[in-house]
Amino acid sequence: MALRALIPSDERRVHALLAQMVREINEQSRGGTFSDLAVANRVADYFGPEFEIRINATGAPELDISDRSELIQMLLSARKSRRGVKVSLLDPQTVGISKTNAVVEATGKAEVSGETDVFVSELRFTLVKIDRRWRIRKVETIRTFE
Repeated sequence: MALRALIPSDERRVHALLAQMVREINEQSRGGTFSDLAVANRVADYFGPEFEIRINATGAPELDISDRSELIQMLLSARKSRRGVKVSLLDPQTVGISKTNAVVEATGKAEVSGETDVFVSELRFTLVKIDRRWRIRKVETIRTFE
């Protein structure tokens, strides 16, 4: 019984993975190409080999990525821009979990420094367990009434 308390549940691992990914995305750029590339690769490592990102937040450019190199390029471009972006996942809720799959819904928030607009969207993360590690398979916008 005591051992079970020391080993985190799959739900805790999934939430920790998403929280760590957000911390990596928000890590301050040190201005060096290699350090930015290292951060972009660490973020890409949270995704499985086959993944899809489809985010369409009101007022923000649509994001449609399904290739690791495209994801790394997008992250590098965001890091190299003079304007920083701060990403948050608010109130993540697990809506389904099994031994190999998990679905988490959260409010995604992105703030671009120097702009007054804040981009907010309801997001669904679908994760799969690959070689005993959780990886993101899909990130998509949840359509809500507008």
